[in-house]
Parts: sequence; structure tokens; C-alpha cells
Amino acid sequence: MGGKVTFGKLKELGFSEGEIKVYLSLFKLGESSVGPISKESKVSHAKVYPILDKLIEKGLVSCIIKEGRKKFNANNPNMLLELLNKKVRDLEYNKKEIEKIIPSLLAKQKEEELQQYSRVFEGYRGVKGLFLELFTNDNKNEEIFVFGLNESLKEARMMSFFKFYHDLRKKNKIKVRLLLNKNIKRTIEKNYKDMIGNESIKYVNIKFPTGVFIFKDHVINIIADDKKITAFDLRSKINSEKYKEFFNDIWSNN
Repeated sequence: MGGKVTFGKLKELGFSEGEIKVYLSLFKLGESSVGPISKESKVSHAKVYPILDKLIEKGLVSCIIKEGRKKFNANNPNMLLELLNKKVRDLEYNKKEIEKIIPSLLAKQKEEELQQYSRVFEGYRGVKGLFLELFTNDNKNEEIFVFGLNESLKEARMMSFFKFYHDLRKKNKIKVRLLLNKNIKRTIEKNYKDMIGNESIKYVNIKFPTGVFIFKDHVINIIADDKKITAFDLRSKINSEKYKEFFNDIWSNN
């Protein structure tokens, strides 16, 4: 018994390096006292005793006293299987215990999700990260309501951002309705029509101060110019419902 394979397998079972060396040395030596075990295993004399105690506790080694001296011997190696079976039983027990507490943890997580919070995302990478988070969490067939960004939509970086945004939205099958100022219609038809596709757009005589994106319980205000973009994300069910009512009032009257 020995070799790298045996050493590796015992390590996978949770044995320390010292335990493996002492245990395997007993198969070479047979019944032996601490001195020869220390020499064969190359583990110091002082460390061999506590290691043997651990192996005895695991049922892998036995100890007898002969002529007033302790002698140690490896038990039947089938005890390794029993040790492994015990680990399996313990894992199964722990699995059942974890399964019992998961419902309460999920309920707590759901409770946390219902709480209100606000966040700020700066830069194009940060704002992309926000929409990645919102759009990729099982939101198929949801709808996002958008008040337009006006003049900032003419910027090249905004066009690049919205290509990412609309590709992500379509991939996750999220519908969109847009309310945009009439002054931006030509820019939309020239640069954004292919991105938006056949989604619903209405052009109105309102100049919106910021871009507003309403999605599920989130209301996101986006401020952008030729230098930077910032998104303010407020999660509040009541707030988002009020914004959706406001959006639908404008939509139905135009």
C-alpha cells in the first residue's frame, strides 16, 4: 500500500499529510512502537503520538501494550470505507438540515427585495451594469416605459450605449414604450430606428428634463452629456406605480 495515488486519495478524504505518512508506514512496519514509525514516516517523534491518537479515534489504528510498551497496528483497511460512509451520512444529514432552513432564508431574501433603496451609477460601464442586472433576472415579457433623453441622443457614445441597451432588452424579450419630444424625431428615425425596431413610440410636445426609465419597481433617472452619464436608480413599488400612471396618462392623451 503506498504511492502517490493512495496518498492523494487519503488527502481527499480529509487526512493531514502527517496522518497519511504515519498511517501508511504502519502497513510497511506492521505492529510497531513509536520510534520505528517516526523513522519510517519521517514525522518527528513528538508529532507521532497525537497523530496516532487521531487515527485511533477514527478507528484506523489500534494500540496494545506489550512488555510495558505501546505497540500500534493498522486496522483492516475496510475501515476507510466505513469512514467514508460516515462522511456520506453526515453530508446527507447536513443536506436535509440545510433544506429545512432554505424556505426561511428565501422568505427573508424576498422581504429584503421588497425594501426601498436608491443607488447611483456613474459612467457608461456602470450604467450598462445596472441594466444587465435589471434585464437578466427572469424578466421575459416585461415592459419598460421610457421618457426620452432629448438632445443627448445625438451623441455618438449615447448611440453606442443604446445599441447595447436595446440588444440586451430584445435578448431578454422585454418590450418598450417610448415617449419622446417631437424635436428629436429626426434623430430617432436616422440613428435609432433599427435598434428600437417596431416598438411603440409617441412624440409629444413635452421637453423632458432627464431620461426616465420605469421598469418593474425601479425608476431610473439618467443624466447625460458629451462627457459623462449618470443613472439614479430608485427602487420603490409605490413610486414606480405613480410614474407608470403618469406615463400612461400622457400616452393615452397623445
